[in-house]
Amino acid sequence: RWNQGGSCTNNQTGPVRSGSPLVKGKYAALKWLDTPETDRESLPDLTDEIARLAKETDALQLPDYPAPKPSRLAQPLDRIQETKLRFLPDERLTITLGRDEYTADLTNTALPSDSLDDDGEDKELVSYQELFLIIRKPDFLGNAKWEFSHGKARLTARIEDPDWMEDFHARKHAIFPGDALRVRIRLEHQYDAKGNLTGAKQSIVKVFDVIPGPGPEDDLFEE
Repeated sequence: RWNQGGSCTNNQTGPVRSGSPLVKGKYAALKWLDTPETDRESLPDLTDEIARLAKETDALQLPDYPAPKPSRLAQPLDRIQETKLRFLPDERLTITLGRDEYTADLTNTALPSDSLDDDGEDKELVSYQELFLIIRKPDFLGNAKWEFSHGKARLTARIEDPDWMEDFHARKHAIFPGDALRVRIRLEHQYDAKGNLTGAKQSIVKVFDVIPGPGPEDDLFEE
C-alpha cells in the first residue's frame, strides 16, 4: 500500500526478507520507473530481469520462473506512477523494501503502458470521472457494492474511500431516499487483441459530498 508522505507497507503475511525475489523484483521495478525513458531498457527487458532475479534466488526451488507478461506488469507500475501525481511539491514517497528504504522520484510520472507495442496481448484501459450518482441501495455492512442511478443507467460499485466509509459507519453522513453522492469513479475496461470488450468494472475512489434529494412531495390537500 503506497502511503502519501510516508512509507510503503506490505500487506502479505509473514516477514519479507531483503533477499527474497519479491523484494528484489520490486526494487528493480522502482529503479526502472525512475530511470529516464531515454536511458532505461524496455518493459519486456524488465520482465526478463524479474524472472532472472527469481531464478537466482530460487526461494521456491522451482525449475523455471517464467517472465511476467509486460502488459500485466505495466498495470501495477501505472498505478505507482499515478500515485506520484497525488503528492505535493514538499512531500516525498518513501517505500520500505525489506530492511531498506527507497525514495521514489516524483518528477518521473510516465506511464509504462504508453510504451508498450501492439503485440497482440490483451489490453486494459483505465480512466477517472467525477459524477453525481443517485443512491438506490447503500451498503451498510461495508463489504458489498452500492447500487446507483446515473440518468437512466444503473450501476453498482464499491466505495474504496476508507476515510469516508469510516465516517459513514460512524454515522457522520446521513443517507436518505433520493440523496446522491458526488464522487470520483475509476473505470476499468479490458479488451482482447481484436479490440473486443472482455470485461469491465468500476469503483468509487473518492466521495466528495452527499447531495440531499428533493425529499417527499408536499401533499396539496393537506391542511
